[in-house]
Amino acid sequence: MLFPTLKFNSHGFSASRIVLRALAAVVMLTMLSACIKEGRDGAIDGPPPSREWVLVWSDEFEGTALDLDNWSFQIGDGKAYGLSGWGNNEQQYYTEGSVSVSDGNLVITSAREDITGVAVDPAFGDPNTTYQYSSGRIRTSGKFELTYGRVEARIKMPATKGIWNAFWLLGSEMSPYGVWPGKGEIDIVEAYKRGDSGVPGDDPFASGAAHFGADIFPDNWQFLTKKKNPFNHFDDFHVYAIEWDAEEIRWFIDGENFFSLRNDNYWNYYDDAEEGFKAGGDSAPFDEDQYIILNAAVGGNLPRDVGEEPDPDTFTSDEMLVDYVRVYECPFDASTGTGCKNKIDQADEFLKFEFGPNRAFAALFDYYIDGVGPETLPTGKTLAFNDANLGGLVYQEMTEPNGNTYIDIVAPAGGASQLGFKDSQDENLIIAGFPRGLGDIKFDLYIESDSTANVEGGGVFGRISIAIVSGNTSTAKAFPLSDFERDTWQRVTVPISELLDASNSGIRWDEISEVVRFGFFSLGGDGLPTHVRIDNVQFACGGKSACGIVDEVPVYTNMVEPFWDRGIVGNDQDQVTAANADYTDGTQYHVQWREYDTGLPGFDTVVETTFGTTGAVGAVNFVGASNAVATIGALTNGEFRFDMRMRQNPNNEELFFKIDGESSSTGEQPLGNLPIDTWVSFSCPIATLEQQGLDISTVTAPFVLVPGNNGAGQGVVVEWDNVTFSPVQSGSSTVMNLPIIFDTLPGFCLPVASFEGGAFAVVDNPSPDATNGNSRVGRTIKFENRENPPNLFGGIALVTTDPIEIGPAGDPTGKAFKIKAYSSRAGMKVTFKLDNSGVGPARIFETIVADAWEEFVVDFNGESPGSYAGITLIIDDGINGDGENDPDAWTLYFDEIEQIDSTSTEGDLTGVYDYDQPNTTYPLFDFGEARSEVTTTFPADSGTGAAAGSVGKVTLFDFAQSTNGTILSGEDGFSTPIPFEAGRTTIRARVYAPRAGTLTMKVEDAQDPGRNAEIEIITSSGWQTLDFDFFFIEVNETFEKIVLIFDANETHDGEEYYWDNIELLPL
Repeated sequence: MLFPTLKFNSHGFSASRIVLRALAAVVMLTMLSACIKEGRDGAIDGPPPSREWVLVWSDEFEGTALDLDNWSFQIGDGKAYGLSGWGNNEQQYYTEGSVSVSDGNLVITSAREDITGVAVDPAFGDPNTTYQYSSGRIRTSGKFELTYGRVEARIKMPATKGIWNAFWLLGSEMSPYGVWPGKGEIDIVEAYKRGDSGVPGDDPFASGAAHFGADIFPDNWQFLTKKKNPFNHFDDFHVYAIEWDAEEIRWFIDGENFFSLRNDNYWNYYDDAEEGFKAGGDSAPFDEDQYIILNAAVGGNLPRDVGEEPDPDTFTSDEMLVDYVRVYECPFDASTGTGCKNKIDQADEFLKFEFGPNRAFAALFDYYIDGVGPETLPTGKTLAFNDANLGGLVYQEMTEPNGNTYIDIVAPAGGASQLGFKDSQDENLIIAGFPRGLGDIKFDLYIESDSTANVEGGGVFGRISIAIVSGNTSTAKAFPLSDFERDTWQRVTVPISELLDASNSGIRWDEISEVVRFGFFSLGGDGLPTHVRIDNVQFACGGKSACGIVDEVPVYTNMVEPFWDRGIVGNDQDQVTAANADYTDGTQYHVQWREYDTGLPGFDTVVETTFGTTGAVGAVNFVGASNAVATIGALTNGEFRFDMRMRQNPNNEELFFKIDGESSSTGEQPLGNLPIDTWVSFSCPIATLEQQGLDISTVTAPFVLVPGNNGAGQGVVVEWDNVTFSPVQSGSSTVMNLPIIFDTLPGFCLPVASFEGGAFAVVDNPSPDATNGNSRVGRTIKFENRENPPNLFGGIALVTTDPIEIGPAGDPTGKAFKIKAYSSRAGMKVTFKLDNSGVGPARIFETIVADAWEEFVVDFNGESPGSYAGITLIIDDGINGDGENDPDAWTLYFDEIEQIDSTSTEGDLTGVYDYDQPNTTYPLFDFGEARSEVTTTFPADSGTGAAAGSVGKVTLFDFAQSTNGTILSGEDGFSTPIPFEAGRTTIRARVYAPRAGTLTMKVEDAQDPGRNAEIEIITSSGWQTLDFDFFFIEVNETFEKIVLIFDANETHDGEEYYWDNIELLPL
C-alpha cells in the first residue's frame, strides 16, 4: 500500500496519512513542464493585445497536424475516465481522426457514421455497442495549465442540430481539490441551441458557466447564463474569452462582457490529501491550475433539454473551426492575477445576477484532543468513554514526554473488543446532514511494536474497525492492521461515505448512541494482543448545507444564532423594483426593526419589527443563511417554536409566517389576529412543516414574518423571540382527515401547503346561512405570481393524515366529494384535484351565485383506483391571480369537504359522447401544459351537428411540445373498449379551433400504451366536423383511450379549443 507522506507536529513526529477507502483504478498523468509560447512567425490575426496583458501561450494552428506538444487526444465514450457517455449522455465516440489542422484552423469534424466492433478500443468504449456518431476532443492536460489569466479563442461553430460545441477549462488532474466538481470547471462557451424553429422566443444562444462545490448531489453547483439574440454563434467566427483572477471570472463574446462571477459566488468542500475533508480558500476552487479543452459532442443532456437532439436520418457531418487559442497573464500581481481588468475588453460593472454570497459550510467537532477525557461538544453535552463492550480490552490515558496525552489501548488476542465515545448522560445525540452529506472521522493512530502480527494471511491477522452507532445498528468498516506502519504516528481519515458503503444498515442519525466506536479483532497463532495509541479524534462535515452534531437548532434567542449568517433581513416590492431586494439596514425602508431588552423574564432581548404605512407590498422580515442548514433534517421528531407579541395593528391585519428552503417553502401559514401586548407561544411539528411543502434539509430562511396576505399589511408593529427548532415535540400533531370541518380544527399549523401565489387561512365565516352555519371556515386567495414567466396554477394543497382512497373503475363507492364553497364572484372555476405530488385526477366546479354558500358534488366516477395524499384547490387554473388589488374576486371560502359515493354512470362511445346526458360523468385527464374542463360557455355554433349544452374544452399554454393533450374519460380511458368493428372505424367529432392548425386524435390500449394509432387532420378556425377513420387498425384488438392533441409543436399562450358530439360511425 502506498503511504502519502505528511509532515506535521501533532505528536512531535513525522507521520504518514492513510486514507481508508475502497481502492479504485486511478489514471495518473505525469505533469510536464508548461509549454510557454511567445507567439509564431508572421502576423497574428486581429488587433494586437494591449501591453498590460502578456501573451504566454498560443496555438495559431498554422501547420498541417495537431501540435502534440500542446495537445493530447481524448478518445472513446468516456469509459476510460469512469464517465459513461462522458457523464452527459453524449452519443458520439471520439476519435483522433476527427481532429485535423488545415488552412490555418483546427478542425473538429462531427460525422454520422457507425462505429462498432474492432473499431472500438475496449479500453475506451464498448465493442458491442454501435456508436452512430464520431467527433473529436482535445486537451492541454499535463502540457499547459494555468492559474489566472485571459483565455480566448476565435471559433466558428457548426450549425447542425445536435452538436454540442464547447471551449472550456477543467481542474488539473493533479489538483489538490481532487475530483470534479471540487476542482472546478469554467465553461468559456457552450453552443448547442440553434433557435431556427421560427417560433417566437425560440432564439439561439451561447452560454457560459462555472461548476464547483462538492462531489455529491445536490452540492455539485453551477452558475450559468446565456447570451441570446441578436447574437448568432453559427453565422461566422466569433471571439470567446474569459478573464480570471483571484477576485472574479468575467466572460466575453466579441468583446462584450455578458457574465461575471465574484469569488464569493463559488466554493468547494473536498477531501484533502493531508487533512481529510475541508473547505477551500476564498477563491477556491478557481485558485489552482486548470487546463484547456475543445470538443464537439453529439447529443447529450443540454441539447436534449432544449429540443436539439440529433437526428441520425438527417445528420451528415459538420465542422468546428478554431482559428487560434491564446492565453495571457497579468504581470501586475502574479499571485492573484489582478491588475489588468479593462485592458483588452471592457468589464460591464452593471451586470446584475441574483447570486448572493455562496460559501461552503465546514464544521469540525472534537471528540478527544490530548486528554484528559473526551471533549465537550458545542451543544454543551460532554462525551464519555463507553466501555460496556470491552471484551477484555484495557485502556488508559497516558502522557508522552512532550506532554501530549493519548489513549493507550490493549485489546486481547483471539476475539473482538470495542471502545466507543457516548454522551456522558447516556442520552442519544443527533448528527445532522447525513446520510446525504460529506465528512469523515479523523484520528491519530500509533501501532506498538508488541502488537499482533502486521500481516494478513496464514491465519494470523489483526484488524481495526471504525463505526458510528445507533442502538443496535451501526455503520462500520474494518481495515487490516497491515495497512498501517508501526512505531510511528499516522493521521487516519475515514470518509463517512466509506462507512455507509460498508454497512448502510438503516442507522438513525437522530438517535446516535456512540459518535464513534473503535473495534479490534485479532486471531492467529502468535497470541499477541492489539496494542495501539489513539489521539486527536475528530468528526468533520460540510458542503453547501450546514451539518454536524446538534441538539436544538436555534434561530433567535436573544441574538441571531451563528448558523444564520445573513442575520435579520427586510424585503418589500418597492425595494425589489429598486434592485435592493434584500436589505440588512433596519432603519431606512418600509420594513424596519430593532433589538431591545424588554425586561421581562424569558424575553431579555427581542426583535421589534415595524411594517410601515407607505403602501409597499410584498413586505417580509426574515432571518437568513447563505448556506442551507441541513441540520434541521435530523429533527424530524421535533417541533418549531417561537413567541410573538403584537404591539400595534391599527388595520386589524392578519399575520402570517413561513419557512423557506433553497427551492421549497411552507407557504404563508396563518397566525390569526394576535391580542395586543400579550406574548403568545406557537409550536408546530417539523413533520407538519414537511407536509406544508418544506424540504427540512435545505432551510435558508427559518423564520419569515409576513404582514397581511402577500405582505400587504400596513402599520403593523410586532415583537418576536425564542425562535428555535427543537428535537422534542411537546404536543401531538394535528390530525386532518375527511370530512374536513374547520370548526373542529385549530387555525395554526395545519398540514396545508400554499404554492405559486396561493394563500391559506382559517377565518371567520363571512356569511353564515342555512347551507353553512359553521363559525370557522377555510379561505384561499390567489395572488399574482411574479415569476417570469409566471406560473398560473397557484393554489393550496390540503394534506390529509390518512390517504384518500378511491376504488376500482366501475365501482362508484367513495368516488365523489361534497364541498361547500362561497365566493363574491359568480363563475369562479375551481379545480378540485386528488393529488399525489402533483399527479392525480382533477375536476372543475363553477360557482353559480355570488356572496352565498353553495354545495357542490365533485364526481370522479370512471377514474381508476388510487391512493392520494390530499386535495388541491386552484382558483381559475391558467389565469394569474390578483388577490392583492381585487381580493373579493380572487377569494374562495370553503368548508365541509366530505367523501361520498357516486350516483352517476360513466359516458362511453356506445352512443353520442355529448357531455349532456343526465347523471353521467365525463372525466378528462391532461398532460403537458393542457388544462381541460367540461363547460357550458363556448363560442356559438350554428353548423350541422352543432355543439350545444355542455362541451369539452382545453386551454393550452406556453410549452411548444407535442405532449400537450387531453385523454377523454380519464387517465385510463373508457371502462369499456371503443366498440370498433369491421366497417365501423370512423370517429367523428365536432371541433372548434381558434386558428388554423392541426388536431391529432390517437386511440390507445390502456394496458399497452405502445399499441396505438393516430391520425392528424388539418383544421381551420371556428367550428367544424372532423372524421378520423382508423380503418388500418386490428378491430379485434381493444382500445380504451381517445387522446386529443391540438396544434402539436406550436407555442401556446392560453388558446382555447372545444369539442362535442363525439361518435363512432356508423351509429
